Amino acid sequence: MKVLYYSSSLTGIGKRFFRTVLSHIPQERIEMCRSIVNLDSRLHQPLGGMTIAVFHVTAREELESLIARRDLLEDFRTILILPDNGEGTTAMGHILRPRFVIYSDSDLPDASVVLGKMLQGQKALAS
Repeated sequence: MKVLYYSSSLTGIGKRFFRTVLSHIPQERIEMCRSIVNLDSRLHQPLGGMTIAVFHVTAREELESLIARRDLLEDFRTILILPDNGEGTTAMGHILRPRFVIYSDSDLPDASVVLGKMLQGQKALAS
């Protein structure tokens, strides 16, 4: 089982949540994409059983880029990290149909629990 982690700027909450992901699975099972170009390249390869993705969005333009690729993302169970909790940003984020949304000022324990349950569900399917 692998997790796809997108973050163009691994800072702030994106960095903190990456450490949370590392507390659940080893780093070699995390595929990091640091740009939309890198993400595009990865999404056009076989997923190889990868069904969980974390998208750390730091700007509205990044969110728009992800939305433009939503058909490539529909097979993922997604955790979305948004830069703010503004109504427009949140509405745009929900176009991606995330399982869980985190904002830049969020607390991470709930997100850690959600990720853990997603990973347990994936393990059960693989067994």
